[in-house]
Amino acid sequence: MTEFQIKKTPYANLILPVESSDGIQKWLIDNEEIWDKYVIDALENYMTNQSVLVEAGAYCGDHTIYLSKKCQFVLAFEPFRKYYYQLCGNLFINNCENVEA
Repeated sequence: MTEFQIKKTPYANLILPVESSDGIQKWLIDNEEIWDKYVIDALENYMTNQSVLVEAGAYCGDHTIYLSKKCQFVLAFEPFRKYYYQLCGNLFINNCENVEA
């Protein structure tokens, strides 16, 4: 059974495994900053507080949480059950009420 922790980062609190062989989650645990920040940087030029975004492959929600603070609404898809549940937990603990997972 996987043991989880809540990792505090400058932009969100994230439910992440204590130990992970998953490269992205390991990076999130070790670096405490957003993964692939260049994606967010590219979107910044197009987002407003009236934007509605569709995120395909939302994973554990690291981008989703950030985007929810910048946009009116985010529709986040995650096909893998394990990550979908993690996404939902992360949305809940970060009060992302403008996201539909």
